[in-house]
Amino acid sequence: MKLIRIENAGDDRGSSFSLGGLVGEWIQHPADCHAADIEPGFVRGNHYHTKRREVIVVRYDSGWSLFWDEGAGTKVRSTTVCGSGVVVIHVIPDCSHAIANTGENRIFAIAISDRTYDGASDETRRRVIVSTDQSGQLTSTRRSQVSSRNST
Repeated sequence: MKLIRIENAGDDRGSSFSLGGLVGEWIQHPADCHAADIEPGFVRGNHYHTKRREVIVVRYDSGWSLFWDEGAGTKVRSTTVCGSGVVVIHVIPDCSHAIANTGENRIFAIAISDRTYDGASDETRRRVIVSTDQSGQLTSTRRSQVSSRNST
């Protein structure tokens, strides 16, 4: 899992983020793309792909956290992102991943992968690594193994 923060090259007209080759270097032949919003207090993901590589581009205006593991039974890792901007996330096969919107605003994500999604296939499998409890607090399925790094 690799998270890359993209510099804002915007001006008075608004923000502008150039991804350069960050998608193409990871996904040479895109086969699938989907977009999703994540409302404040909600988590998306909690799954892994057995074969697909994925690039996720996240546009945010408030805090959020990325959770991932490196396979079944491995330590859950996390990083928290604050402020506003764009990040690119490179996801490898067998790495469960989830995005938790911990901020006040909706965040937007686009995922691009090298294989077509097929709902009848078992290529995408659920492995919950983080969720929200009844009070809206994040909880890890392997809480004692969660580590955190801040990214500003």
